[in-house]
Amino acid sequence: MSNHLMDGTLTPAQTYDRLADTMNPLYAAMGEAVPPEMNEEIRASFLRSAARGLN
Repeated sequence: MSNHLMDGTLTPAQTYDRLADTMNPLYAAMGEAVPPEMNEEIRASFLRSAARGLN
């Protein structure tokens, strides 16, 4: 995924959303879940970090 982010195939938001879509079923299988408000905080942090890294 990071290669697609770096080559412009995916935006940072798309990259995070794909990662979350991949991880959420794994968390569910372990009986865990990321609450929506925590997910929003993690997503915002990821996007800030990506913006710093891409500039």
